[in-house]
Amino acid sequence: MDTYTTGSWKPFPGHEDAFVDAWIEFSNWTSTMPGAGTAILSRDLRDPQRFVSFVEWESIDAIRGWKTSPEFKPRMARVQAHIDKFAPTELEVVAVCAAGGRVNPTTAPHTIQLAFVVVALVFWTEGFGVLTEIDVQATLKQKLNLDVEPYLILGACNPNLASKGLAVEPDLGVLLPCNVVVRRQGGQTRVAAMDPASALKLADNADLEPLAAEAQARITRAVERT
Repeated sequence: MDTYTTGSWKPFPGHEDAFVDAWIEFSNWTSTMPGAGTAILSRDLRDPQRFVSFVEWESIDAIRGWKTSPEFKPRMARVQAHIDKFAPTELEVVAVCAAGGRVNPTTAPHTIQLAFVVVALVFWTEGFGVLTEIDVQATLKQKLNLDVEPYLILGACNPNLASKGLAVEPDLGVLLPCNVVVRRQGGQTRVAAMDPASALKLADNADLEPLAAEAQARITRAVERT
């Protein structure tokens, strides 16, 4: 997928949450369209009133099919009801750079980087931040000259749960953060995460069980939404 639709959105004051909800509903529908990939909505850190979205597509024809669908205009109207200013754009990838050089955009594994953004955003909604990122593919290539498919290990941490856990069990840090794997296999991106309930049993502390259960519920919801 080397074609994207993007949009710059500025909701009416006080409509930000309603806009996000409407965008999610619209994008859930969009994701069912032929040729549609991942949809992401981000917020400008310097201007919190401005949002930027982008959707990955297989081709420009897939975008045309989406926009000419009978449901497109009424569904888009429900989003724009909360918007003061909106600027849409269609983009085609012309260059991709990685590992200090330019690579072919038709063969570059940039899909996993998009997946990383999606996973990070979804886990953020559950209170987790990504503290570490290990690029297994790059490491194995550098250390052993092995060629493997893209593979990322992310260290996710929920500060609230972690602080409570450390107060109960000071040595809990040996089990932190929670590892999340984002990898490519057979042309598909797969996401998996550790099971906190099982991992925290190693601490042999019953006081950790409620925290482990909450962490497990949050991680399960996040993985199911990626």
